[in-house]
Amino acid sequence: MNVASLPGTATLLEDLDKKVIVVLRDGRTLIGYLRSVDQFANLVLHRTIERIHVGKEYGDIPRGVFIVRGENVALLGEIDLEKEERIPLTQVGVEDILEAQRLEQEEKQAKEKASVLQLAQIKLAYIKIEVLSSLLLPDIVMILKTAGILSRRFLFTTAATKMSSTAKKLDGRIAIVTASTEGIGFAIAKRLASDGAQVVVSSRKQKNVDAAVAKLKMEGLSVTGMVCHVGLKEDREKLIEQTVSLFGGLDILISNAAVNPVFGPVLSCPEDAWDKIFDINVKTAFLLAKSAVPHMEKRGRGSIIFISSIAGFQPFSALGAYSVSKTALLGLTKVLAQEVGHSGIRVNCIAPGVIQTKFSSMLVDNDAVRNKVLEGIPLQRIGQPEDMGGLASFLCSDDASFITGENIIAAGGAQSRL
Repeated sequence: MNVASLPGTATLLEDLDKKVIVVLRDGRTLIGYLRSVDQFANLVLHRTIERIHVGKEYGDIPRGVFIVRGENVALLGEIDLEKEERIPLTQVGVEDILEAQRLEQEEKQAKEKASVLQLAQIKLAYIKIEVLSSLLLPDIVMILKTAGILSRRFLFTTAATKMSSTAKKLDGRIAIVTASTEGIGFAIAKRLASDGAQVVVSSRKQKNVDAAVAKLKMEGLSVTGMVCHVGLKEDREKLIEQTVSLFGGLDILISNAAVNPVFGPVLSCPEDAWDKIFDINVKTAFLLAKSAVPHMEKRGRGSIIFISSIAGFQPFSALGAYSVSKTALLGLTKVLAQEVGHSGIRVNCIAPGVIQTKFSSMLVDNDAVRNKVLEGIPLQRIGQPEDMGGLASFLCSDDASFITGENIIAAGGAQSRL
């Protein structure tokens, strides 16, 4: 089967030694590693492959031809979809290919050098055992030889473990966490950074941002901070755009900011308080996600997490309007996950139970109230912000690559239903 003969595709590039086959369908670029032209054609024909982004992109080019080598992507030229003609290869494209080849060769040499060093260490350890064995009694000789075999296995195992442990699950990811200078937001920012992400901490006050960033940097974490009042359009836009400008993209958005200016039943909530609750808790979460999605689409992946509450499932009588706003986030998660899934972007929601923060101080600081709360928690403890950090990191990682549109309750087993 000739890919060029498929409806709506551009001319097949066969002069790349079939290492990369690129076709266009309805103006969208399809990239593949497959060496078999027929195999790739079948995948395209049956819509198994839709779109893949790998490594660095050269601008926002909707129609282009790329060569892929490892994690390097070089732009070779563009295709005129209407004429189905290839524009000649540019000099920049040639230089990029040579650079990709150089990087690939350096990586290969580094791996070979590391392997040789490990084998030399193993051989030296075994020689030492053989020398000692020639000086000792036969029974001890047998013991040492056995130890030599075990030591080789140990060294091999240790080397493999070290190689796998150096890579962190969020390496290379860029993350924004709103309202992240204390409590749940801070714990999430810390855990994402600990797992390899470059994290942008944000809050309304500069002094709080500075203090949080300093604390995290003292632990050797890769973080920066920006002031952002999520209720202000200019602050939201600045947070997104400066993050992308500084770090080259955006992979993770954690929408954690929330307010509750009023306590009591929902019918007693004043209109201005209702508006403030929904503006901050729901509207800004939606607008931040809306601004983040285009940048995630360019990278071909992304993870958005809304922080809701168990009150969104089982309303708290004293937090009527707040509970309704947190229920709204559950629906937003479901809708947005369906709309952006085709771009490789996942959307999930965490609904914490009672967590040891300033917000829940009235429930946990008083012993009598605390004991009453614990009666409804099977795990018999108040949650810690770090409990939410681990869950958020998991949802942002490739370990959760098939999870989207989920509202996950983390409440120690407290009863909840919607």
